[in-house]
Amino acid sequence: MQTKASTFSTFKYLAVICLVIFAGCDGSSEKTPNQPNQPHFTEIKTTDAYVHAPTGMQFPAEVGDFKRVKVIQYDQAADNISAEYVLDYFGFKIAEVTVYIYPVENDPISGPVSLEKHYDELRALLFNIYTDASNLEDGEIKIGQPFGPQKGLMFKFTHKPPELFKSTLCYAKLYLFKHGPWFIKYRVTNPVKEDVKVEIEFGKFIHALTWPQLSYTDPNQPDIITPITPDSNFN
Repeated sequence: MQTKASTFSTFKYLAVICLVIFAGCDGSSEKTPNQPNQPHFTEIKTTDAYVHAPTGMQFPAEVGDFKRVKVIQYDQAADNISAEYVLDYFGFKIAEVTVYIYPVENDPISGPVSLEKHYDELRALLFNIYTDASNLEDGEIKIGQPFGPQKGLMFKFTHKPPELFKSTLCYAKLYLFKHGPWFIKYRVTNPVKEDVKVEIEFGKFIHALTWPQLSYTDPNQPDIITPITPDSNFN
């Protein structure tokens, strides 16, 4: 992973977006935005690899040293799902990683919501929820995928979750990518004292959990099929 420091404008709080970033102690209460048939929260019980049917993206039971503990479906169509993984070290949990995939909202006037706009929405909402958030960092990130490098946006901050890790000072991190008509989001929580170890293992995780290579129809030009090529999602 490579990050590049950058500053992004903060949009004012959008009341219509009813999600909680890093909500609760296990992430199960987080809602992703902009889904018309939400809420519909269902835990999918499976010990096999879970496949996101619309894209074919797979969420194995294990990714490196991370073990999957939960798959949540947020809508009737199962377009909007998350998979939660934990990392243990000598019997102690040192990190939680939740991966989300959900459709990009298509505004009838301006078209598909951009990566930057959605990022600004999430970042602005952060300041309205976590009053103890400090040491905020944000920037660009680039990760490798089998079909080429993909750019995204990330932020992280420190806070003390009331239950998770017993109120230890933690990093909360969010990595957001746009993959054609889908957003892919990674949420990471880990104690600050374990950050070096977690960063190494998460770097392996984010490269091992590969995305599907897609082609999609541009909603503004429905007769044109657009292949997803390296960095074509960064717009």
